[in-house]
Amino acid sequence: MNRSLRKNTRKWLPLILWLAAVLLLEVFWFNAPSLHLIGGKYEPTTLSLTAGGAPEQTVTLSGEPVLLEWQGIDRRVGTVSLVGQWKGAGNVTLSADFSDDTHAAYREGLVKATVSSADPRSQTTVVRLSGQAHNLRLTLSAPENGEFILSAVKLNSPVPFRFSAVRVGWLALIGLLGWLYFTSLSLRRPCSENRAVFDWSVFGVTVLCVAVAVVMTGVYMSSHSAGLLSEFRLTEGDQITGELVDAFKNRQVHLLEKPSPELLAMENPYDWSMREEHGVSYLWDHCLYDGKYYSYYGIAPVLLLFLPYHLVTGYYFSTILAVLLFGGVGIVFLSLTYRTFIRKFFPRLPVRLALFGLLTVQLSSGIWYCFCAMNFYEIAQSAGFCFVTMGAYFLLSSNVIGGGRISRVRVAVATTCLSLAVLSRPTTAVYCVVALLFLFFGLKKQRKTEGKSPLSYLLSALLPFVLLGGVQMVYNYLRFDSFFDFGIQYSLTINDFTKAEFHPRFVTVGVYNYLFNPPLLSSRFPFVTSVFDRLNPNGYYFVANSYAIGLLWRAIPVAGLLLSVGALKKLEKEHRLPAILLIGSLSVAAPAIILFSIWESGYGVRYAVDFSWQMVIGALSVLFYRYQQEDSRRVRRIADTAAIWSLVPTFMTNFATVYAFVKDEITSPVVRELLAVFESLF
Repeated sequence: MNRSLRKNTRKWLPLILWLAAVLLLEVFWFNAPSLHLIGGKYEPTTLSLTAGGAPEQTVTLSGEPVLLEWQGIDRRVGTVSLVGQWKGAGNVTLSADFSDDTHAAYREGLVKATVSSADPRSQTTVVRLSGQAHNLRLTLSAPENGEFILSAVKLNSPVPFRFSAVRVGWLALIGLLGWLYFTSLSLRRPCSENRAVFDWSVFGVTVLCVAVAVVMTGVYMSSHSAGLLSEFRLTEGDQITGELVDAFKNRQVHLLEKPSPELLAMENPYDWSMREEHGVSYLWDHCLYDGKYYSYYGIAPVLLLFLPYHLVTGYYFSTILAVLLFGGVGIVFLSLTYRTFIRKFFPRLPVRLALFGLLTVQLSSGIWYCFCAMNFYEIAQSAGFCFVTMGAYFLLSSNVIGGGRISRVRVAVATTCLSLAVLSRPTTAVYCVVALLFLFFGLKKQRKTEGKSPLSYLLSALLPFVLLGGVQMVYNYLRFDSFFDFGIQYSLTINDFTKAEFHPRFVTVGVYNYLFNPPLLSSRFPFVTSVFDRLNPNGYYFVANSYAIGLLWRAIPVAGLLLSVGALKKLEKEHRLPAILLIGSLSVAAPAIILFSIWESGYGVRYAVDFSWQMVIGALSVLFYRYQQEDSRRVRRIADTAAIWSLVPTFMTNFATVYAFVKDEITSPVVRELLAVFESLF
């Protein structure tokens, strides 16, 4: 009985200590401003606005800054509070100059704060002075779209104590999940022996990810849409949802709009500076070839969704909803791909370690950047992500590698999806080449195990590539008189791609920032930031946005690729070549080719969706194999602990990058105020 009690005590003690620590943090850390006046002999005082120089008893803050000044306060000051009422959402910027016992003149800008309409607690600002304050000068300003009616300024009012159930709940949940990770017998059992728990865990993570995608879409719509219903009744679209739809509806591949005579008359219309200098009108990021406008972007979303929707309803499909649809489906199939990956190759892996891998893959997939800014660029990338993950799932579950009978139907679906990925985003063509290696080993397996003619297998594997690849080639020829020309060099965009020269240094800039650029710690929420590093290329390199934290930091397990040589040594000789070819092509060669090929387009954080999860999957396969081959329980315990702790920087770096991107895209005052309240929780 005593032994059982001690065992239960040891099991529950970490969770109890964590919950106690959370409560202490809530009272003494997060509510430290509320404790500021205790024992300080601060006398509450109300300052009249007219005594501070205001013409009336109230001051309306909106637009122009207001200056108020009080002489001879001569008392200890611990807080400054603005008393008044809001009309609508907004914020007030407060800057206070004080003189105290240590400095007779004003210390300018000594106190700075933002007062938010969504957080009444922010109306009181903590002040840390020495001795008595003698003079006070306030500069208050509010944006024109917000209005705050100030009626008084108070000194030494306590900051309201706020026990945040949300904050306590989140911190408690984190501790509970960590505690379950280490103590739950179900999570410690192999996936093959506990399939229900593993499947439900995958389902839960996937639902959570899709829900986050929906929330992010709603946040974006708050600033860029008239409302959800309006997105189903759009009377115009962008380059992909509208212009290509109209062109195909008119049975032509060039766009309906004709280039201006001034543009066609230019000696070099592809030079951005010349177009701007002469004030020539043109369609941004469209292709100009042989006197006509074309679109570089893929046609699969147009043929499968946008054109049918327009023909049936008469409206144009929403770009925002398209990105959500393709991105959400991609998230689901990424989870299905990972689930099949674990079941097929690592069934003896503990559920908790498999769950750690899924969280890492989903967090660092890169699709989240597409939900931050939903333009036609993100349609192409989210659609490519969607069809590549679908292709990966059906290819892996078709049993072309591993055990089980090969399903020709799944093989055909896989190659169809991968072909559609290319018709959505040409960059994904590298994964069709990777698929050929998988199909090759499937052919060897089929001939060895089934002994049948390979004709039906080859037809199911290659016919979709031939047919849909033929569609792309014909489309290329109809536009640019070449079966293999996608036309990006004819884009009217940042640079003259017809004359842009390749320099290896440009590739280095992208590789460093996409893979290795380290995060920077900050005292401001979300406590992690980044700085894009140009590496001094001494040449023109386009940067679309500067959110740059390398994948090595956004997915710590990627470092596991460095252990590949050791893993190969433990692998049986007949399996080494397939492992090198399959994992190497998917997780190293294909991402390397993509990183090499996008130098011309410069840096945009959204490009990470094209290669991130593939690298993570490859690294996890190395780490999981080494784990299953490890006999030492101590080493396994260390690996389990390292896995759960690596999720902390993985989550923080991915969240920080996405949050910074989202915040820059939001213009809605209400949402910005809600974000300010959210930040104040931490």
